[in-house]
Amino acid sequence: MTKKRTTAAMIMIAIIVGLILWTSGIFFIVDRQTSPNGRITVTVYSQNMTALFPKNNGFTIKTSGDFKGTKIYLDGSAFENMWWSPDSRYQVITTFNHDNRLLELRDYKNNNNTNLNAVINMSMSSLDTFTDFMTAPEHWETLQFEFIKWQELQGTMTVAFKFKDLTDQLQKGTLDYNCETGAISEIVFQ
Repeated sequence: MTKKRTTAAMIMIAIIVGLILWTSGIFFIVDRQTSPNGRITVTVYSQNMTALFPKNNGFTIKTSGDFKGTKIYLDGSAFENMWWSPDSRYQVITTFNHDNRLLELRDYKNNNNTNLNAVINMSMSSLDTFTDFMTAPEHWETLQFEFIKWQELQGTMTVAFKFKDLTDQLQKGTLDYNCETGAISEIVFQ
């Protein structure tokens, strides 16, 4: 009789522990990174973690350490990757939404999130290098970005771009973008 009670108690404890782990999201962690200075940790969950039980209608990013917060991505968004800047001030997060790659820039110094696609696009639109190729809005709508790497210069990253030009030809290349100044440099077409 005691063996059956012990077994039943063990099963009950296992169920309770499993439910606690399930609701905490431990089974849904897809990425966890700590900033280079060790002061901020960002955890990505493959589920919407806003309710008692996780929901499969998006993903969640939780920040802990010097900055605390939660951001939920819904409507078909999917997490791809994230990268810390060497100085721990910035983080780029790449998501997909309706077949579009979106780059989000998190600035932990100013507690600000920015649509990186939009700000790089605006910087590009002021350069003849790009306006000669893209003369109409439909050309700009084809513009896509992919994060490549952080540079040693503070706040500067290398980003790949591609777009269809005014002759409907695919143009590809890389550029360096400075988050602090909005300046574009080192433009290389492939």
